[in-house]
Amino acid sequence: MPVRSPDTLRVIDLRIVTELHAKIREIPYGTGSRFTPEKGCLPGIRMAFLDFIVNWVDNPNSERSLVLFGQAGTGKSSIAHEVARRFDKLHRLTSSFIFLRKEQSKREAYHLFTTLARDLSDRYPSFKAALGEVIKDNTSLRVGTRDYPTLFQSLILEPLKDLHIVGPILIVIDALDESGDVTGGNELHKFLAKTSQDFRRTSVC
Repeated sequence: MPVRSPDTLRVIDLRIVTELHAKIREIPYGTGSRFTPEKGCLPGIRMAFLDFIVNWVDNPNSERSLVLFGQAGTGKSSIAHEVARRFDKLHRLTSSFIFLRKEQSKREAYHLFTTLARDLSDRYPSFKAALGEVIKDNTSLRVGTRDYPTLFQSLILEPLKDLHIVGPILIVIDALDESGDVTGGNELHKFLAKTSQDFRRTSVC
C-alpha cells in the first residue's frame, strides 16, 4: 500500500475542512438579526436590571432561562441589546437574535435555530466539526427543514452532546412576540418554553 506524504495529507485535510465550511455556510443565517450596540441602555439607566442579569449569567446555579416581561415601551429591548453588547465586549456572548415584525420575510422564526448553530460553529471549532458530521450528507437538514424540534435536536443538541464547553452558552433573544409565529400549536415561544431546560443557559427578552 502506498504511503502518503505529510504534504499530501495536509492537502486532503485542507480539502475536507474547506468542504465542511461550505456545507455549514449553506445553513440559513438570520440577516440583520444580530444585536445593535447603539440600541443599548444609556449610561446609568436600568442598572438594577442589568446587575441582576449579569449575576444570573455568572451564577452556575441559576435557572437556565431568564424571561423579561413588560408592556411595550418599558425598555425590554434596550436591556436586551445592552446585555448582548456587554457580554459581546467580554467575548462571552454566544449568539443574539433580534426579531422585528417588519423584517419577518428576512428573519423567519426557524432562523433562530439555524443562526444559533452557525454562531456556535464560529465560536467553538469542536462544535463545527460535530455539526459538519451531522449535516454533511443531509441536504434537507441544511437547507430544507423548518421544523423546530428537528432543527433544535439535529443542529444544536446533537453536536453539543459530547462536547465539554467551559462557561454558559449565552443567547440573547429580543421581541419574541414579533417572530411572526404566535398562532397555532407549534408557535416558537411555546417550543422554547418546553425545551428551555435543554439549553445550558439562555436569556430571552
